[in-house]
This record gives sequence, C-alpha cells and structure tokens, in this order.
Amino acid sequence: MEDRLTVLVIDDSADDRMLYRRVLEEAFGAALNLVEEGSGEGGLAAIEKAEPGCVLLDYSLPGRNGIEILKRIRPEHPHLAVIMLTGQGNEAIAVQSMKEGAQDYITKATITAETLSRVIRMAIDHSGLQKYIEEQHETLAATNRSLSQEIAERREAEEELRRSQALLTATLDASPFAIVIRDTDFKILFWSRAAEKMFGYKAAEILGRSDSVFDESPGARQLQAVGRRTFAGETVQAIEQERRRSDGSVIQVRLTAAPIYIADRLSGFVGIIEDVTERSAIERQLVQAQKMEAIGNLTGGMAHDFNNMLSVIIGNLDLIRERTKGTAATDELVADALAAGLRGADLTHRLLAFARQQSLQPERVDVNERVGGITKLLDRTIGEEIEIAVELATDLWPVTADPAQLESAIINLANNARDAMPKGGKLTVATSNHPLDKDYTAQHPDLIPGDYAMIEVTDSGTGMPPEVAARIFEPFFTTKKAGEGTGLGLSMVFGFVKQSAGHIDVYSELGIGTTFRLFLPRHTTAGVAIMPSVDEELPLGRGQTILVVEDHAGLRRLVIRQVLSLGYRFLEADGANAALALLASHPADLLFSDVIMPGPLNGSELARAVQNRWPQMRVVLTSGFTAKGAASIDPGTRVLAKPYRKLDLARALRDALRG
Repeated sequence: MEDRLTVLVIDDSADDRMLYRRVLEEAFGAALNLVEEGSGEGGLAAIEKAEPGCVLLDYSLPGRNGIEILKRIRPEHPHLAVIMLTGQGNEAIAVQSMKEGAQDYITKATITAETLSRVIRMAIDHSGLQKYIEEQHETLAATNRSLSQEIAERREAEEELRRSQALLTATLDASPFAIVIRDTDFKILFWSRAAEKMFGYKAAEILGRSDSVFDESPGARQLQAVGRRTFAGETVQAIEQERRRSDGSVIQVRLTAAPIYIADRLSGFVGIIEDVTERSAIERQLVQAQKMEAIGNLTGGMAHDFNNMLSVIIGNLDLIRERTKGTAATDELVADALAAGLRGADLTHRLLAFARQQSLQPERVDVNERVGGITKLLDRTIGEEIEIAVELATDLWPVTADPAQLESAIINLANNARDAMPKGGKLTVATSNHPLDKDYTAQHPDLIPGDYAMIEVTDSGTGMPPEVAARIFEPFFTTKKAGEGTGLGLSMVFGFVKQSAGHIDVYSELGIGTTFRLFLPRHTTAGVAIMPSVDEELPLGRGQTILVVEDHAGLRRLVIRQVLSLGYRFLEADGANAALALLASHPADLLFSDVIMPGPLNGSELARAVQNRWPQMRVVLTSGFTAKGAASIDPGTRVLAKPYRKLDLARALRDALRG
C-alpha cells in the first residue's frame, strides 16, 4: 500500500459521508487522502481527477443507483477497487454488485474502522477475497435470520394491533351518534360513519384536517372553546351548537367532549355529537303550542271577566234607555254607549274563540257543500279583480265540526287572501282527504294520527316572511295599518280548529303567495280513528335511484329516510344548480324536487332542464301550494302537495316510474 491512500466516497447523504470520514481517519490516519462526492456523475468526474486507489460507492443514489455507476466505471478502470455500500442489507444487491465487478460489498450498519480498513486493504491487494466473502455471507445470513425473526414478531404485533383497531372502529361506527377524535393540534384522527352521514364529509376527505373544515360554521368559535376546555382536563357535557354541513345547510347539534390521556399524557379529545335539528324543531313547536295555550288561558279568563262587566254595562244601558225614553240627547248618548258595549262583547266573543272556550255545536258536516255555498257568496263580495278557483274532491270525507264556525273560518281566510292581493290575483279553495300518519303528527304535539279532511285556501298575493308567519295566529297581531283590523280574525280560526280537534298550518313565500290548510277530523261514530300500520301496503321500489332536491335540510333528510325505507337508492342536492352538476356524473331514474327554492332556477325550471337533457328521467314535484296554485308548474307534471304521507310519496314514485 502506498504512503498515502486516496479513497473516493460517492454518497448523497452528508451524514453518511461524515461517518465514513470519521471511520477512515481512524483506520488510516495521516495516510488517508479522502475525496468526497454527493452524486454519481460527480464521482465519475472525480475518478479521472483524483485517481483513487479505492472507491466506496453507495448503492442508493438519486437518479442512477450504484450498479449503474459501477457499469460506467468498469470499461475505463477495470482494475479500480470498488466497494459497494448499502443500508439495505440485501443479499441480491451484493450478488449483483459482485457480478458487475465490485471487489466487495458492505452494509452501512456493520462499518467500523477495523472492518473498513480490512475491506479496503483486501480489495486493493486482491488477497483473502474469498475468505472475506464467505465471512461476509455468513454475517449477512445471520443478519437475515435475525431480521426475519424480527419481521415475524413485528408482523404478529401489527396483526394484533389491526385486530384491536378493527374492533374499536366497528364499535364506534355502530354508534348512532357521530364520534370524532382530534389530537392536540385539532387535527381529526377518527371520523365515524355517523359523522359522515351527519356532516356530509367522507372520512377519506376529512382525516388529518384541522378545524378549518368548520371555520365557516356558526359554532366554530364554540368548538374551539370546547377544545380548550377539554385540553384543560375538563369533560364538557351537552353543549348545543350550530354546524354547517358539506352542502352548506346548518344543523343543530348537541356535543359532549372529553380529554384523551395516553400514558398519563394528554393526546387529544373525543367528541360525541347528536343531531338535534328535528328535535329542536319539535321542541319549538311544543313551546309555541304551550305559548298559544298560555295566551289562550289568559285571554279566556280576561274575556270571561270582560263579559261579566259588559253584561252589567249593557244591561244597565238598556234600563237607562227604557227609563229615559223620549229625551233625544239622552237617547243618542245611550245608543252610542250601547253600540260600543256590543262591539266589546263581539271582541270578547272572538277572544273566547281563540281560547277555545266558545260554545260550539259540532255535527256531521259535508265540507264540499259548505265550501260550494261560501264560494258563491265570495264571487259577489270579494271583487271582480280576483279570480276564484274551486277544486273539490269527489270522495271527500264528512267531518265533525260546527258548521257556522267552519263557514266563518273559510270566509275569514278568504278575506285575508283578498287583502294580500290588492292588485288582484287568484284565490283557490280546494278540498281533499288526508290521513295523517305518525311522521307528520310527530311534528305537531297537539295532533293525533288519523283521517282528516283538508280545506286549502291559497292566494297568489304578496306572501309573508317567516317571522310574520310564525306569529299570525297570536291575538291582536296584525300587519295591517292602525285602525284597519283587530288582529283577531286568524286567532278565531286557530281557536275553532283546535277546539274541533283539528290542525291548521300556513305555507308562504314572499312574492308568490300563501296557503292555509285546515285539517278537520273525519266524522265517525267513534270519533277520530287511529290509523293502523300500512307498511305492508306500501308500493316498494326496486333499487331505482331518486334524486331528492330540497333546500330545507331537515325535510330533505326526512324524504331520504322515506325513500330508503321504500327500497330506493338516493342522491341529494340542496338546489337546482347542485342537482344538475350531480346528474352530469351520477345518473338517476327520477327527480323529486321542491318547487320553491332559492337560486336562479326553481323546481319547475329544474324539471324542464332535466327533461331536456335526460328525456328518460321521470319527474315528481312537491309544493306547499296546489298544482293549480303554483303557476310555474307545467300542465301534466305530477305534483305531490305538502304535507304528504309516506304512502302518498310511495304511490307518487311508483306511478311516475311506471310512466
């Protein structure tokens, strides 16, 4: 060996090159002339310049591996000692290296000053090569045996871990509540199937993301606050928040969160989330019913007291009129006072009607006959600028109600419709049979399932915003100018319907119109019959795909549940544009869409666009207005009027798919 040994190291890892430098300096000391290159091309150039006695060549180089560099070295430098280095411990690489002309092969894990010195000397001197190869093979075999045992043990441990994880995931996915686990950086580590359904995000697109996915949610700040509290070791119980789903709709959720500790170290927190949107809506309905009940009790009590006082006032005025008869000035004063007292008595009568404390005389009533008589009267009184349309069901059930109060209620609704159409319009009065099932009555605590006849009064007037529609049945609430109304008309209708064991609701859209629906119980000898289950009679689907388009998130989820239970598959969208984009890549057999929706296209326009592009698709529209009352609906289009039962939906889907 020469006084100074030039060794060329070709390795892209600076850390590895530093290791070789230290080991080589320990092995050769001042006799070492070390040249380092970080790439194969640089190493080839250095061979020409430095003329090394030995090359330490890393197998794993970027671009070209060590074997390819070795193939380029051998034609020009057939006698240059080349030692292949690798961190992989792969015997196949060793064999390939030796076949391509490497003098030796060594794994990085076995490098020491003594080993490297010996290997380099043997490579340069070409002595003891066979013995060294045998030793190296034996070492490699032992390493492989040890590695194989370690791999087997690791695989067994990993398999046990996978089984545990699968069991835990299956348990969490079985929960009806959404379960979300986050780490201390707020990144999502687990997203259950219930969370996928609740929020509309698949686990694959949500895992690893931080809270940015909910940054636009109304409850985003609350969620951050919950995280801070759990990180402080607190368990947060039943916090209600608003969250935004992937489709943009907002739901009400109830969150319980608790910190997660692993080996006494805080690792994140778990959130258990319940969707309480529908429950909150029902609770609001119950609160509203209780509020109306409380107002009714108050007004009823006041009306009775006023009646007592008015009885004294009116009775005494009658006596005064009899005793002072003949005095013109006195007669005029008494007459004015008596007229005012009688108007007060009429107001108390209306208050008693709202409080459901008026005297009713219920009997069997033919609703069509009453509606027919009233609409003839309306033709003469409501004004020529308003068109009146009547749609009477031929098989309408009789109802149990006070006929006079029923007529008064319809006239009251017609007068309200007239006031909502100051420039004219269309008034539609329709009747139909409506068996109300548990799906519908569950949203109205004061209503029981059974058979009802429905009277629907629809106008094409100005409509009402939601905040007004929510208060229209309250006594003395009115949107009319001062002096133009008492605010008791709809309160009387409300009281009469409730006292008759019925139900009234309102559906209104600004600029489109308003529909009032009166549900009165079917006349039977036993009263209102509880409906038997009709599940076995439901027309079921055969796996066809229904695209449900509805901007109201709670109603859309209800329809989807019904569609699935009827044997159909579903797609969902919250508007026309989203529906058209979805259909471009996901075919459907039938479009089921609400008519009134926000955005550039309503349901009718969506139906036209769908049938123009996909003529084979069937269409069923649904609306709070009657088919004739919604002017935008094309003639011949199937329309399912809200509210509808599951059986009505099943029949509409079946009939449409049959063509």
